[in-house]
Amino acid sequence: MNDRNYARPLEYVFAFITLFMMSGVLYGAFGLSTESSASIGQSSSYKMVWATLYFLVGWMIALRFRLVLPVFAFNFPVTLFALAYLLSEIVNGDDHGDLVRLLSLYFTFAFCAWLSVVFSLEKIVRLLVYVMFAVIPVHVVNLILFGTKYGSDDVIQRQTLLGFDSLSGLFGHKNLAGLAFAVGVALFLTLLLDRSQRYSRKLLFAGLVSSGLCLLMTGAALAIIVVMVIFSVMIWVSSLNTRRAFWVNAAALVALCGALVVAYDPDWALGLLGRSSDLTGRTVLWSWWSESFLEKPWIGYGYTGFFVPGGAVKILAARLSLEGGIANFHNSLLDIGIQTGVIGLSLFCLITAQGLWRGTIVAIRSHHALTTFPVAVLVGLCVHAFGESDIPLHNGFSTVIFFTLFFKISALYRSLERRPGRFRLKAGPPLVKPLAVRPAFPGGEDRGQDKPANLPVVS
Repeated sequence: MNDRNYARPLEYVFAFITLFMMSGVLYGAFGLSTESSASIGQSSSYKMVWATLYFLVGWMIALRFRLVLPVFAFNFPVTLFALAYLLSEIVNGDDHGDLVRLLSLYFTFAFCAWLSVVFSLEKIVRLLVYVMFAVIPVHVVNLILFGTKYGSDDVIQRQTLLGFDSLSGLFGHKNLAGLAFAVGVALFLTLLLDRSQRYSRKLLFAGLVSSGLCLLMTGAALAIIVVMVIFSVMIWVSSLNTRRAFWVNAAALVALCGALVVAYDPDWALGLLGRSSDLTGRTVLWSWWSESFLEKPWIGYGYTGFFVPGGAVKILAARLSLEGGIANFHNSLLDIGIQTGVIGLSLFCLITAQGLWRGTIVAIRSHHALTTFPVAVLVGLCVHAFGESDIPLHNGFSTVIFFTLFFKISALYRSLERRPGRFRLKAGPPLVKPLAVRPAFPGGEDRGQDKPANLPVVS
């Protein structure tokens, strides 16, 4: 499999810093004096830091434009998906649009393309390992110094599985913290199962335990489900790769039993994770989505045109009799439909289907445990997207992981297609058996060229 690494030392440093900032572990540091995480994006320090990173992203892409630009050409559904946001923003230009946030989203896409083409899959995984080993101690220090800065965002104040209130540090929300540590758990678990990687197993095990404890402390039930889904997909794909049908049947049986339990008594099943059958009010909000969607079904309201103060969301809040504002629909697919309409929603479904299909093919045919990580994480992020609106999100960790892995999977899939006979049927035996070459002289003696025995024998 042709997966080259073009990264230089300076690019390693830049990628590490950007991924660390996008993890969200220091998000609350830009608004220690504010009580709500929604106003942090308006602070001058936050804008200055990200403007600097965006400038560096543009500089890095300019140095590698011959590698980065073909990524958007080969993955044209992503390009059309990004243009759908621009079209919606142009049509709804006077309806509370925010061009700065849209540009931030485009820079996020560009960073994903640059990261996927400059770094090999092994180096991307190594970068994520370094980032998680930096995020975990910083998060612990934040918990000691600041506690949970935005714990008030959870109105119900539910307790975690460990029996105490949620501890999310300076993350903007506990679900964002939970997703970051869920990716860490999947990452360390993959490397522990892959014996070909040269990592200290003690450090990997310490990272796995630390990420798991931080995940449990956040109390993010959806992130815990994501970890279970990722682990199940890894087992399933690995069993197909090694031709062990036992694990496939076991995973199918467990999934069937879980589905029956949820269908029979959803309150009990979700109650184990501290949730109710209405997903903490999400289903009530989802039931009103169609009314807002049908008002602009084709191109949507724009990236921020619906949920900004004074936008169309105030009508929805009045219908639900909610005093506070609604930040999103807590579902990435529903938010994409609101933002870009049918066009953008169809393109995103196509992107997801392509990523899952190609990721499965790459994982099965590459015969490496490391290649099961991208498709397993993609499935986990899709599950998380059904309960949170984090794809696409500018500067969002889940968005970066999703599109980076999508671009990398597409590159690996194309490299497999270029290998001769990789996806072709093996040639069968010829229909007509060729005639055997008969020697002119069975005895092997040299009789000269003018003898009758040199002529072909005709029967």
